[in-house]
Amino acid sequence: MSDLSPIKPILLAQPSNNLGTPKRIPQSLQSVLANLNSDDDNADNPYDGDKIKPGKNKIYLGQAASYPETTTRYPFWLPVDLLSTHLFIGGAIGSGKTTVLLRLISGALKWYGTVIVCEAKGGINGGKEGAAFTDLADYLQQKFPDIICYRWPRGNCCFNPLQYLNNPQDRREFFAMIAQVIVEHYQLDGETVAVVYNAATIAEYLLIYLQNFESEKIPTLRKLVHLLYFPDKVKEKLKKVKENAARQETSLKSKDLQLLEDIEQQLNMANFFYLNQPQLTLTRRGVQLFKDMLNHEDLLEYTEPHPDLKMLDLDDILYHRALVILSQPLSKSSSNIVGPLFLDNLLTRILELGPNPQPKDDKPREKILAILDETHRIPVGTLGLAGDYLREFNVGLVEVAPTIPDNQKRWEQNKHVYQTLLSLSPGIPTLTNLMRDRLPNLPISPTIQRYSPNASGITKVRLEKREDYELSLGEDNPGVANRSLQMSGRFTGLLQSPQLQEERKLFWIDFEDELLANIKTLLKDALAPDATSQTRNLVDYVLGLDEYKPLSS
Repeated sequence: MSDLSPIKPILLAQPSNNLGTPKRIPQSLQSVLANLNSDDDNADNPYDGDKIKPGKNKIYLGQAASYPETTTRYPFWLPVDLLSTHLFIGGAIGSGKTTVLLRLISGALKWYGTVIVCEAKGGINGGKEGAAFTDLADYLQQKFPDIICYRWPRGNCCFNPLQYLNNPQDRREFFAMIAQVIVEHYQLDGETVAVVYNAATIAEYLLIYLQNFESEKIPTLRKLVHLLYFPDKVKEKLKKVKENAARQETSLKSKDLQLLEDIEQQLNMANFFYLNQPQLTLTRRGVQLFKDMLNHEDLLEYTEPHPDLKMLDLDDILYHRALVILSQPLSKSSSNIVGPLFLDNLLTRILELGPNPQPKDDKPREKILAILDETHRIPVGTLGLAGDYLREFNVGLVEVAPTIPDNQKRWEQNKHVYQTLLSLSPGIPTLTNLMRDRLPNLPISPTIQRYSPNASGITKVRLEKREDYELSLGEDNPGVANRSLQMSGRFTGLLQSPQLQEERKLFWIDFEDELLANIKTLLKDALAPDATSQTRNLVDYVLGLDEYKPLSS
């Protein structure tokens, strides 16, 4: 049994020695079912050790090995306890990483808690068309009627991120997060970064005004964006409100006047009322970038009340098991803010409840699993930078991408999480040698393009040397450029967790799974009005939720 030691902690089945090479996708689903229908007592059955046998508190992900050159594959079970940490799944583009997530999502909903999926495959506008998890969400809603499924935006609910910003720290961190997304999206630096954060300060004090002096109980994102476009109207509003407050004979008079004075003073200091002056080109540019990031009609519409849609409260998913899909179309820059808007608000609420939250309506707080699919394409906000800190709050994070994130700051913050994927830190020579052998040696370019406006507001392109260029060409790095994994041929994939012991961090999963290759067709068949119990059972089996139950002869 010594050969099992590298993955013994999560092996719950005997290895199948007849699986020396990863199985290819079959010609038809019938060939797979024929193997599943084989007699379990037949000692010669090559698929006997390959069957999925669901069990409590573990999720079947597929066949795996400690190292890809190992000929033996083992059924790979992921203990749900590992979800309260930071996991990373990587593999070649088109290898099936997102498809494997179908099993992870299904198992987590059954055994772990609320699952939030942030995807970058939501069609042109972020709707259901082309989305990776639409049919799965519909099926799981049927499978588990008590679980509620939400899609936002362009879905079945509305969510107002401003309703939770009731204290200065939360407001400041919220708008600083938006500013950081803008800086990273446009690769800004120098004075342009400063004016973006100046715009964040303007937005913060406009929100304070809306929260205290507008008639709406909860301000909306649309109202905030509207004020950003019209500084003169804001100035006029402040003047009228001050006049009304001065005429009041209440004990709140002096407090309101002082707050109005503070708001006006801060907006003056941020030059909000003087944006039309020629010398404030950069300040105007910062406010414009801020407006552009938020001024997405679908985002504005689905953050305000709608008569036909439920207004999602964060406690709805914290105290009731749910599947939430955050869909971010890549075609619009403003969609970059969708994930952070939701996840940062959720994180704020979780931290507010504390590591040992009190029950609500006799229900305990659910564990939370956030899954960031295509994490290299989308901003992750504070949650993605938190690493293992959130473990004590029962908040887990799974990131899926072809390679490590290319953001240097994020790499430094989460080095303990990502270090094994490309082995940028020493100590894992097996993986380093493997990468050198199997991946193309494509050196990273020593320069990077950055875009920033000049004094006239015209965007200019300039070349800068990569700060991490020397590290990128270090001895421990085979020189694999971002997204170059797609050129390496079939790549088995990797799952890594800092929770596991050093020698047990790496697991190579075969994404070429015969049953998962047919899951899209199977889900559509199972959702059909005339779907049979066997069709639904087969989907449950593929997702690792149930044993396969062939029709009795």
